[in-house]
Amino acid sequence: MALTKRGKTWHTHFFVDGQRFRQSLETSDWREAQQKEKVLIAQASQGKLAPVSQQFSKLTFKEAADKNLAERIAHLAPRSVQTERERLKPLCLTFGPVKVHRITVEMVRTYVADRKATNVANKTINLELGVLRGVMKRAKLWHHFSDEIKPLPVHTQIGRAMTLDESVCAPYRCPGAFCLGAT
Repeated sequence: MALTKRGKTWHTHFFVDGQRFRQSLETSDWREAQQKEKVLIAQASQGKLAPVSQQFSKLTFKEAADKNLAERIAHLAPRSVQTERERLKPLCLTFGPVKVHRITVEMVRTYVADRKATNVANKTINLELGVLRGVMKRAKLWHHFSDEIKPLPVHTQIGRAMTLDESVCAPYRCPGAFCLGAT
């Protein structure tokens, strides 16, 4: 556990279970830095904080999404790979140049609102959020979003049984003993 000041900003450097963590506390107040350091150590102990050795979160979203998909190809069917690539297109347009660790809850909410404004179906948005979730989970950052970002409601319409008049043979009034529409 070590607090160091670089310029006007406090930084922390500590180890948990043999893994090294270094991070800016983004504050110039020493007391606030101590509190933030305690929170970070608690998160690291729970496994919710990514160690320095994991550089995935420092990639741009486009690079991280491509890397994540490349690693998952062996576990996915060809059609699933194609679908995931389609779901990545609008995400990469919005988040492509942004580093993964810089994506915020507000950015995701804005993305969802923009997609809703262009009359995209809730199910499509949920599938896109699923791909985003996969990338953020791989970067060990989804826990920041899980309480805030919920799936949109999807309305499914269940069919109903056809009446005898609506059946296939009813309009043609098929003659014969085996026709259900026969009178």
